[in-house]
Amino acid sequence: MGWAEGKTKEYIKQIQGNELWQTYVSPHENHLDFRFLHGESKREHILRISNFLEQFIQTSKETNIGISTHGASIRNLLSHKIADFDYRNHQLSNCSLFHVQVESHRWNFIGQIPVSYT
Repeated sequence: MGWAEGKTKEYIKQIQGNELWQTYVSPHENHLDFRFLHGESKREHILRISNFLEQFIQTSKETNIGISTHGASIRNLLSHKIADFDYRNHQLSNCSLFHVQVESHRWNFIGQIPVSYT
């Protein structure tokens, strides 16, 4: 996230403005190259994560794997790998659980797995 790393959404909006924040969280193709100062764009982020996962899936003997990552990584990855996935329809935060099938480089969203924090 570069400049925005470790800062709250409220602080970022106060300093950079709501319009820039909305661009940052937008899943639209025309916003994939937006970045905060010294940060990584969503396009770069998605490419880095996708390349790792595709390589891991191709070389792994496992058929079921679990991946733990940040909420932004989950949001970006699912929004751009699964055509009909809209992150706004899901409670998406760090430690969210999603069931996804990957077959022949095609990602299919099965569902969100409920998590209870007690």
